[in-house]
Amino acid sequence: MCCWEFPVVLRGAGMRVLGLNLGFTRAGKMLKDGGACIVVDGQVAVAVAEERVCRRKYAEGFEHALEYCLDATGCGVDDFDAIVVSSCCEDVYSSDKDVYSREVDELHLQNHSKVHFVSHHLSHAYSAFCASPFDRALIVVMDGGGNVIGRQKHPDWWRNRREQNSYYIGEGTTIKLIGRDFDEPYEVGFGEAYRYFTYYLGWSSSVHAGKTMALAAYGDPDRFTGLELFEFEDGRLRCRLRNDPMRPVEVLRRFAEDYGIDLGSPRLPDTDICQRHKDLAFLVQSQMEKALVKKINFLCRETGITNLCIAGGVGLNCVANTRILEDTPIQNLFVQPAAGDQGQALGNALYGYHWLLRKPRGWVMTNAYLGREYLKDPQDFGSRLVSNGFKCVRSANIAQDVARLIADGLLVGWFQGRSEFGPRALGNRSILADPRRVESRQSLDKRVKHREWFRPYAPSVLEGYALEFFDVKENSPFMLLVARVKPEKRSLIPAVVHIDGTARLQTVSRGENPRYYELIDAYRSLTGVPALLNTSFNSKDEPIVETPEDAIRCFREHGIDVLVVGDYLITRSHPLGEEAAL
Repeated sequence: MCCWEFPVVLRGAGMRVLGLNLGFTRAGKMLKDGGACIVVDGQVAVAVAEERVCRRKYAEGFEHALEYCLDATGCGVDDFDAIVVSSCCEDVYSSDKDVYSREVDELHLQNHSKVHFVSHHLSHAYSAFCASPFDRALIVVMDGGGNVIGRQKHPDWWRNRREQNSYYIGEGTTIKLIGRDFDEPYEVGFGEAYRYFTYYLGWSSSVHAGKTMALAAYGDPDRFTGLELFEFEDGRLRCRLRNDPMRPVEVLRRFAEDYGIDLGSPRLPDTDICQRHKDLAFLVQSQMEKALVKKINFLCRETGITNLCIAGGVGLNCVANTRILEDTPIQNLFVQPAAGDQGQALGNALYGYHWLLRKPRGWVMTNAYLGREYLKDPQDFGSRLVSNGFKCVRSANIAQDVARLIADGLLVGWFQGRSEFGPRALGNRSILADPRRVESRQSLDKRVKHREWFRPYAPSVLEGYALEFFDVKENSPFMLLVARVKPEKRSLIPAVVHIDGTARLQTVSRGENPRYYELIDAYRSLTGVPALLNTSFNSKDEPIVETPEDAIRCFREHGIDVLVVGDYLITRSHPLGEEAAL
């Protein structure tokens, strides 16, 4: 444990459940986005992604995350009433001895009967519904693929029946499957279709799907008029692509040949983006939105339910989430902020507590700050920084001091409290900048983030001022909705307005993050603008920072002007890049 960490306090000695992501299938296929989570008496005590601790982006498994969570709570692996794990791309039978993988064996449990397995999509469903405020809701799980359905008949997972889009009704602590789409061999679902287009556009992994979503805003809606990627008939969705995940470019080439259309050649990595690439991004985004809206309208008619929970990697598509609120009867929407596979650890733990142990619900995920605390001894922290070549000042009013720095155009690394669970920085592990200056975006791109020119930055806005600046139907605390920026306000916050006049919005409440709220409010008092540019505290291909050491390292190596940790303002007293390791 780092000398400035201290554990999460566990009150009482109630029921404890550990959720873990397996890092490999039984056949040895590596899985991404591992993590660990501990639930105690129905409350999430701590949760973290593996990548945050081991510092390797999209890291598999749970080794480092588990140690982190055990240290944070003071638990041992034999202290849990249940340990729930999930996998992907294979069948899951809890009665099979061979399902006890090497990873589970290495836990060195005294009692292996505590270990339980849950299907990939049911885990996602629990992560969303049992974290939501709803007693009854539709649940939609969408991703690139979950577990094989039934016994695995072929070693290639896509040649078996498998989870891609799954639909459930949640009520109390019970989740009931009501249907699936894209579940037959070789079928392509939303996640896989998006992955194929992302590959075709020159980004060689589904983890870059957000780039495709951003680029879609530049596309010409008339370029592929009449072309349908998805069909909806008798309540079921089907895709016109045929699955071949080892050859994603060939999938689209065959589709183009079959339907007599010209998609052009696939873009090579690091080459220029032309209008055709923008149009292809628009095609897959708009077609996915259209099909999803049809399906949810159907589910609403069939069930009469207007509460919706979403999980699975497709749930991170904030444009599609907003379209649901605009074009379906859904009145209340909860999207799991760790919608991708990082959220499996949370879903596993909630499944264990509510289904296996039959315990009632009482926790609602009103914020994503589920990591551990740091800075047990602030005075020692300040002394160590000074001795390692930094200028370090403890502020008497950190909100006012930092607001002035941001208003003056500086890039500020902002490290506070418990880290966020999921891929979004929500005001505890953020880089903040002035949204009034286009130069803020340019500086971030050039000096820190090294992002493509078409990718936007997000605003964090005070909850009570959101309607003044944005056309938004509900609060967006997890940055999983887009909102149209009101035309008369766009010139006030140009650094966070996308080409289509929208912004990926985070609304900030005083109750959920008082320190971040106070900072934005102090900035509002100075400038009249109740919002900041907020992006994740990391550089390209790095996980978001987790510890103070991570924050200092990122600050030292990249072009951030000021680092704020707790009440400390930190600047360099040595040239940028000079070693000053703690």
